[in-house]
Amino acid sequence: SLVDLYLGKRHKYELEVAPDLNGDQVEGFGIVESQTYRGVRWSPSRAYLHPILNRTNLHIVCNAMVSKILIENSFATGVEFLDRASKEVLTVNASTEVIVCAGGILSPKLLILSGLADKEELDQLGIDCVRNIPGVGKGLKVPVLVPIVTSNKSSRNYYYGEYGDTFKRKDLASRDWFLNHSGPHTSLGQPVSALIRTKNNMDHKEQPGYSCVVTTIPCHSTGSVTLKTRDPWNDPIVHCGLLKDKRDLENAKEAIKAVRFETSVFKSLLLKDVTCYENSLANRYYGTITERRSGFGGNAGFFTVTDSDIENYIRKHAECHQYYIGSCRMGSYGDPTAVTDNQGRVWGVGNLRVIDSSIVPEYPGGSMVPVCMMVAERICDTIDGKKGL
Repeated sequence: SLVDLYLGKRHKYELEVAPDLNGDQVEGFGIVESQTYRGVRWSPSRAYLHPILNRTNLHIVCNAMVSKILIENSFATGVEFLDRASKEVLTVNASTEVIVCAGGILSPKLLILSGLADKEELDQLGIDCVRNIPGVGKGLKVPVLVPIVTSNKSSRNYYYGEYGDTFKRKDLASRDWFLNHSGPHTSLGQPVSALIRTKNNMDHKEQPGYSCVVTTIPCHSTGSVTLKTRDPWNDPIVHCGLLKDKRDLENAKEAIKAVRFETSVFKSLLLKDVTCYENSLANRYYGTITERRSGFGGNAGFFTVTDSDIENYIRKHAECHQYYIGSCRMGSYGDPTAVTDNQGRVWGVGNLRVIDSSIVPEYPGGSMVPVCMMVAERICDTIDGKKGL
């Protein structure tokens, strides 16, 4: 498989293996870790909520949307929510704390609807200002994501390699998954990841081939989450701010140079086993970096790609990563951009916490999924009175 080609030959080239891509080693190839259990994706809901559904102190309301945090005398006392079926406005009172876990987009939306945001913004929306917190929704960070797709000139299929060249290999792989939860369908489709430093980075019809998604970490550009109206049913306005900071564009260009075959360790790593080219069936969706120079189907011009070509490709195909952070960022008291302290407690409002990706101020070197879980578990331990490690 391509995984074996990447990891089996790593010792000959400049990138070493990273035993844990979320650990101390911040550079190298590694197997992508995933939340799976017996070959099935295991979401936080399955892992945390489903085992305790019978608890008497847990009540889950579906098809509802929280529209407002109730605050009296600078203390959160409960929430107001809308039942989508009956259209009723219902209220739940909190005996101890209100904890917001709506994510990087909807948590700042809820705080704004509750009058906890920049006073000028609230005045424009016609929402009473309960507490002037200028940082709500202002520090959004979303790493840029740029796809690169290749195809293999040979007919060898690396994803279904264990099933040989039979045309039924997809059916055989599906059978193994349904019967035994085994085989290639248990993987993420992105089995290998690599952390590579660029020169500007901080320290930290079926056609076989490989695809690569370039993501810039850390993310320097900032965006915002705002509201168009005070109607809670309306979606928020999200400005991701992609490539607003030139450093993100430069890092993306250097990363693409590092992963394209003709300029990188990937070329020396795989060339003897896999001969790939960027012009593939999949690129009818993405195009290629060199299509303006060489068109589809050939390699001419691959070695004459300029920085301008790569920049144009990035600006045309850049997407938002799926992780949104910083929109309710944590920080010290007196920091005008901070919304919470390091325990998720909202500055200036008692009995109110935000515990999700929105409070994370900077993008870490690994995945945000374990970071969110770690932050949530650590703050929950504090709430329960447990001592830190």
